[in-house]
Amino acid sequence: STKADLAGFSTKADLAGFATKADLAGFATKADLAGFATKADLTGFATKADLAGFATKADLTAFAEAMTDKMGIMLGDAKDSVKKAAEGYGGTLERIERDLSEFRSEWRNKSDDTDRVLTDHVNRIVALERRTGLSRE
Repeated sequence: STKADLAGFSTKADLAGFATKADLAGFATKADLAGFATKADLTGFATKADLAGFATKADLTAFAEAMTDKMGIMLGDAKDSVKKAAEGYGGTLERIERDLSEFRSEWRNKSDDTDRVLTDHVNRIVALERRTGLSRE
């Protein structure tokens, strides 16, 4: 073989940029890899074809985004429902307070009327007792 025959092959200068044995000393050796699973060891496990029907990372990301949007809508709906319920409760409470105020006013009027009637009866009885001499005084 002549230099001309070897012209298409790498030279020492071309190989200077590649890793040496010393550079690779920290990496795994054949002996280190002997304990790892081989293709034959993995035959009982799922293949790419077996997993093709399952969700991908992109599918799960899209699902999570859709659920986040849906939860946001549901939260907004819940807030609206709570707000409406609170407004309804507020209206009901105001009506109860108004009815109670009216009831108190009516009760005071009836109580005042009863007091006047009883006072009138007492005065009439006292006057009658004085005229008839049956007074307890």
